[in-house]
Amino acid sequence: MLQSSLIRARIRNGRIYPVFADINNIRDAELASTMIDRFKSAVKNGETKGSIASSVKELEYYYDYRLVRGFYALLERLSVFKSKADYHGIDPILLRRKVFEESSKRGFALTEYERDRIMSDIAKAFNINSNMLEELLMSDIDDNLIIIELKPISVDKLIASYNLSLIQTLLFKCVTFECKVSSGLEWKYLLRDVKRLGLMYMLEYDDNDNNSSSSKKISNITCIVDGPLSIFKMTEKYGTSIARLIPTIVNAKEWYIRAWIVRDSNRARSYEFTLSSTDNVMLDKSRDHSTNIYDGKSITIYDSSTEERFANTFINYDTGWRLIREPEPIIVSNKAFIPDFAFEKGNIRVYLEIVGFWTKEYIEKKLQKIRELKVERSDDRYHSCYR
Repeated sequence: MLQSSLIRARIRNGRIYPVFADINNIRDAELASTMIDRFKSAVKNGETKGSIASSVKELEYYYDYRLVRGFYALLERLSVFKSKADYHGIDPILLRRKVFEESSKRGFALTEYERDRIMSDIAKAFNINSNMLEELLMSDIDDNLIIIELKPISVDKLIASYNLSLIQTLLFKCVTFECKVSSGLEWKYLLRDVKRLGLMYMLEYDDNDNNSSSSKKISNITCIVDGPLSIFKMTEKYGTSIARLIPTIVNAKEWYIRAWIVRDSNRARSYEFTLSSTDNVMLDKSRDHSTNIYDGKSITIYDSSTEERFANTFINYDTGWRLIREPEPIIVSNKAFIPDFAFEKGNIRVYLEIVGFWTKEYIEKKLQKIRELKVERSDDRYHSCYR
């Protein structure tokens, strides 16, 4: 994500339109290339972070400063920085402590001579000269860190990463957002991440026909996620969780996002934001999903350590109930529900969902939906519970 102050967006007719970077825009591509080259040059010359930031700041006179700072933030994350003191095996914090302790013993160094004597004695204690001590003393300060590596990145990749980060930052200010993907496997990844991240969600089926649940298409299910601004505490952590969900969505072959974004602090008005796989926006899709296959055998992947611990404990009790991880979706009318577990014994099935983030209203809506769900198999009895 980026700082919220770096969001580039236009508002028109109640809708918000992010200003994405475009590889086909000469200036966007030129800026991306220039900044990548600047970081590579800094690695070659062993420059400090402060030196890089200072030279990059000059680009703000010629390009949109928000785009410059956005690219810089992404390149900085891809860089490896090291303190000069690390090469000498000396801790700058320890150096400063020794200097202050020695100064305290001798009294304030009111002259240059007295200061030089203190620095010289400390330098001898660490087996370095006074000039080196001066360099190492503040070498761990952020601006003084030296860049030693820039992970490989192309102009295309930088622009795609920026666009993805722009979406994530925008959704940090959302009240709610909807998403859908096209296939069952993609839905499995999406729902797994929604649950793993503990997001508050509802599923709705947007089909008006009266077909049985077995014939309904999973691509018609919409996942509605409560946004960070719908809760009153832990909004930063929750917003970060939503941001981590976006790569899963955009990795789908076909996907759709719709959100309501708040732009001012009083939350008086929200603006609609929509984006889909047909919009031709270059996005970073480098994330790979792990599969459920290991050495040719099916394995169970849990959304959290809580789920895994619960499942293992339940199995160890050997109650005679069969534990099913991620049972098939329950879809009736326009309602959908995908619990974390199902327990089966004879003709009885009990559903269990473990909730992460929650509000009173969210739990009430979930319970109401469960009450409205009616399983069509009349010969079976089904129950549900919440934890």
